Amino acid sequence: MAVVIRYVDNNGHIIERFLGIQHVSDTTASSLKAAIEALFSKHGLSISRLRGRGYDGASNMRGEFNGLKALILNNNPSAYYVHCFAHRLQLTLVAVTKKHNEVGDVFNFISSIINIVGASCKRMEVIREKQYARIIEGLENGEISSGRGLNQETSLRRYGDTRWGSHYITIIRLLAMFSSVLDVLEIIREDGMNSEQRTEAVILTEKLVRLALFYPSEFSIVDLMVLGDQLDTYITDLRGDDEFSGIEVATATVERVFSAMHIVKSRLRNRMGDKWMNDSLVVYIEKDIFDKIDNEAIMKRFQNMKTRREQL
Repeated sequence: MAVVIRYVDNNGHIIERFLGIQHVSDTTASSLKAAIEALFSKHGLSISRLRGRGYDGASNMRGEFNGLKALILNNNPSAYYVHCFAHRLQLTLVAVTKKHNEVGDVFNFISSIINIVGASCKRMEVIREKQYARIIEGLENGEISSGRGLNQETSLRRYGDTRWGSHYITIIRLLAMFSSVLDVLEIIREDGMNSEQRTEAVILTEKLVRLALFYPSEFSIVDLMVLGDQLDTYITDLRGDDEFSGIEVATATVERVFSAMHIVKSRLRNRMGDKWMNDSLVVYIEKDIFDKIDNEAIMKRFQNMKTRREQL
């Protein structure tokens, strides 16, 4: 569980800081409450001074009687709960799109592709090998640019209704692996375990080809590269518009903590424990604070932690 605190400093500025991650044995409301109390106690904080909370709308979180919302309110009536605006927006968008038959059909179609192509480790390995071969070929032909962070190994990803951006990532990855997915569907079409699988592979292949014909240039590689900047501009414009100036509470920082975990706890450092990962995350996420700390002060603190034979 990741915990981020938001407070007002002496100058009246709203500050948001990552407090840390806390291991929980299960996700029941009582366990989450105990974990929060332990983390607060560790940092000399008290839940009695809490004046608001924001998280998603799962039953164990916002339950009126036994949820985390109710358990904390019993001890502190001033700790009001606010359903995270970003989660509410995501659920609203999903509900609206499901009312649109064409959009709903597209995502049902994508879900079917992921289900049949990712039904076994063997098929996923075939996709990985074919995608790798295409990247190598593209690099040799100069069709794909090389550089740090580019051409990373990827895989098809399922979308989730409560995870904002997951639908977009699913589509982007399908587009990036379009040819490899077609190849696997052709393999299933020829060598499927039964007639039902072969028929489904034929239908999905035909639909994929028709879908590509509708978008010959809308999703080029260049478009995908600039889309992030376009979204940033869009967000800036919204923030400057008085019509969108209402105060809403979102827990996006917490979601960014989980994204940072994939950077800190990489494939080469996948055996790190909770404490080491927590300390690494705090330094990584709150880098603006740690950049101000002099290296000499860090060395002195490390030196004074215990008696050492050598002086740093």
